[in-house]
Amino acid sequence: MSSVSEDIPLNEHPAVNDRRLRQAMEMNRLGTWSLSPDNREIRMDERMSEMMTGQHHSSTLVLEEALQAVHPDDQARVRDLLLDALKSEGNGECAASFRVIIPGKRIRWIKLLGYTEFSNQGGKRTAVDLTGTASDATEEHQSEKLVLAQKHLLERIVQG
Repeated sequence: MSSVSEDIPLNEHPAVNDRRLRQAMEMNRLGTWSLSPDNREIRMDERMSEMMTGQHHSSTLVLEEALQAVHPDDQARVRDLLLDALKSEGNGECAASFRVIIPGKRIRWIKLLGYTEFSNQGGKRTAVDLTGTASDATEEHQSEKLVLAQKHLLERIVQG
């Protein structure tokens, strides 16, 4: 008996690649998003929208609207990070952890990664699209806080 990978090369079956990609995204609970440099609209899939707003549907928002969900202390940093990734002289990459405030005044931590696609028309490098993934990092941040608190407590106990 031979494996599927031996019989059917993946590059010949885009549907198989798409299915595996969707499964990997779901297993890792990743949301996807993209920012258009032309109109500064952010398109979010259902999971990304749920992480940012608590709403279970895909959405398109202008950057400033999307930033309203971001914690006020993190808004400028996130805005600058996204806009810097679009600059032609940069590397096009962005990575950040930031807080959002979802309905019920709950804080959720988001880990965001993105990469800008550039075109080189007429010798000028121009951003075409900034696309990325995001994950809910709330549990990770809570665990880090707990470990830090335990560390401080142990240090105080040891110091007497």
